[in-house]
Amino acid sequence: MDVGTDESYVIEGLENGVEYDVQLRSLPAGGSRIRTPHGGTYATNWSESVIGAPTSTCPEGGPVAPDEFVVVAGDAQLFANWRPCPDHNYQVRHRQRASNTWSSWDDAAIDGYTVRDVINGIVYEVEVQSQRQGSTGTATAGSYVAIPINPVDRNRSPRWTTRPRSVELFENRRYDGPIATVKATDPDIDSDDSDLDKDDDIRYEIVAPFPKPEIFPFSINARDGDIYMYGELDYEAIEEYRLTIRATDVGGFEITHELTVNVIDAAGPPPPIVTRVCSGETGVEVAWRRNDAKYDYELERRPLRTSVGEPRWIETPINADLDLPIDTTWVFRVRAVDKTTGEQSKWSSEEAVFIGGAANTPPEFRRELFEYEVLEEQPAGVHVGYAVARDEDRYSSLRYQIVETTPADAPFEIDSFTGIVTTSGRLDFETETTYSLVLAATDLCGSSDYADATV
Repeated sequence: MDVGTDESYVIEGLENGVEYDVQLRSLPAGGSRIRTPHGGTYATNWSESVIGAPTSTCPEGGPVAPDEFVVVAGDAQLFANWRPCPDHNYQVRHRQRASNTWSSWDDAAIDGYTVRDVINGIVYEVEVQSQRQGSTGTATAGSYVAIPINPVDRNRSPRWTTRPRSVELFENRRYDGPIATVKATDPDIDSDDSDLDKDDDIRYEIVAPFPKPEIFPFSINARDGDIYMYGELDYEAIEEYRLTIRATDVGGFEITHELTVNVIDAAGPPPPIVTRVCSGETGVEVAWRRNDAKYDYELERRPLRTSVGEPRWIETPINADLDLPIDTTWVFRVRAVDKTTGEQSKWSSEEAVFIGGAANTPPEFRRELFEYEVLEEQPAGVHVGYAVARDEDRYSSLRYQIVETTPADAPFEIDSFTGIVTTSGRLDFETETTYSLVLAATDLCGSSDYADATV
């Protein structure tokens, strides 16, 4: 690959723990390269190979010392920030550099902590330690020295100099380097005005991200504006993130910018089609169209609603008896996982079932005969009519289909979820004036009802 004229080049998208050979050669500089008589390009020989293996910033094993640890000074405050690992907890302590007494360790957020009520102009040291969840050992980053400072008398707002609008990231991939960088400058720094000659540090932070899952996978270096991703993204769960990034000076003046992160879908299996979610006298059955030779499957459930907060999805074992309480309603969904690549499908449709402790009631069409009319010589996809069935079971989900036609090649189809009948080809009155259809409505317990239709 062509790497330009820089003295360094970053190769991205490699697999951690795998050794790679890297070689370098030079080509003539200038607008046009020198060609050989046979059309080739003159170049030096390749250098000797340099062998290296990328490593993860969050390797398995013991606790990982916080990386990219910085402290940004503010007005009577110090803003500690680091690049987190998703399965770690963090604590922060501080002291005046002239003192031998540290504060107690305070629990911190996963990627930052604000030390408040410190004295401007005094030198402080700040330390952060990490602990992998479920273990007892800790790892500490080296202490960081910072001096909280007074804001300038006539403070002016910072200004953006670098602010990318969007970035694209592949799902199921780790990115150890920055995925993007934002930069702001402050007009109060190096001003000729004697009243504005004090340093005025800028602090970066991510505020109001959308959406915000239980574990938010992005962090930002508070001093440099480098944005990192920890963990991996899942296109099937979230296709796009919008990060509002704020730059704040010591005087409290701030500016914001929105960065869009587009998640690129890796080729994966199609979402499973749920064929059965049935509550009877003996429990709940959940089934879907399966291809066990190629895919594994993940099943989740949640209560339809809870008294406090949003219902949370619960990982549910497959082929296991579920001991669910009577008179409750549960929602189920399933997705496929490719056994070879590990790629996941989107989740299936969400299907609710009421646990009533009673046998299933079959659905029933509202009419025994549906009569439709449609003009000839129209393209496929023309709306013909709809069939409606009802089910006395709570939250029942029905599937519609055409099970028989006369003549056998009648050009009609029905939407399996809505019951809307449409044409699948052109109609010709001179060839056929009337078509007969047999429609079926089936619930997710497998019980069906049938109705006739004429077109």
